[in-house]
Amino acid sequence: MDPWAPEQGTIQQINSFVETEDGSCYRYNIAKTDAFPMKVWAKRLDNPDALAEENAVIWSAYDSMKRLYAWVPETAALSGEIGMTKAEAQRLADAVVDRLNLPDMQVYSSEAVIGLRLGYSGAPQKKDMTGAGYAFHYTRNLDGVPITYTVASGGAKMNTENDAVRWGYEMLDIYVTKDGIDEINFANQYDIGPADTKGIELLPFSDLMAVFDKMIQLQSTELFLDKRSDHEDYGTPPQSVHYDIDKITLGYMRIYDPQSGKREGKLVPVWDFYGSCTISYDGTIPKTFRDTNKSLLTLNAMDGTVVDRWLGF
Repeated sequence: MDPWAPEQGTIQQINSFVETEDGSCYRYNIAKTDAFPMKVWAKRLDNPDALAEENAVIWSAYDSMKRLYAWVPETAALSGEIGMTKAEAQRLADAVVDRLNLPDMQVYSSEAVIGLRLGYSGAPQKKDMTGAGYAFHYTRNLDGVPITYTVASGGAKMNTENDAVRWGYEMLDIYVTKDGIDEINFANQYDIGPADTKGIELLPFSDLMAVFDKMIQLQSTELFLDKRSDHEDYGTPPQSVHYDIDKITLGYMRIYDPQSGKREGKLVPVWDFYGSCTISYDGTIPKTFRDTNKSLLTLNAMDGTVVDRWLGF
């Protein structure tokens, strides 16, 4: 409620600034959208007097940037830029999570990141790099089984009409730089109820692998379609696509459950397949793409059905 105008009822967004005990200034935003009914964001400002655009930064994974651009610093130089080890940075992030009083939250994934100022033109250059740090992605760990973290935040909507609502996943990302806590993103806090273990049985892993072999090929057929005649900005389809799977994980995923309610779901065990995708457009020069936290395919561990992580079902 707006304390100055309670007759206006609930408000959709709050923007303001706060100074912490150590003298740092943070800009924070509390918002509510269709896909994210609860979202909190806080960002330390290097120059509180500057315009918001001058402080706008997007974080990019260091490993991915290093493969793409020669100007990205070497690992040793990056460590010097950050000024602390990943373990030291995680202790700062864990202290924030403790103060938030969120039970069962643990770091699921972490990586070095570099900051890029928003508004650059074309490919990013060295002058666009604003700094470096570590990103820590937290998820719930329930009786030793974590909720799997991926880059998909959920909240996507199908083109066709359906009864599903847009609903992003619970997320807690904390970024640490040489100056301490730099940014916090927290969204869609879950209220987790009791477990339902009746009739729960996982498919044999060999059965899941057979489903994976079939579905990854089916999923790839879309890449080979020539859509240039559709009057859209489509390029030449590739001649070959090759996947290298180097990690397979079992964990929970929140599945949208229309039978329970618009904002209720079930934590379901799923298998996620991670790796790289190598694409060749001319048959000779391959291009390899890899995102450490991007699941190439997600399968329900109980029935083998494919789950779309952006849609949540």
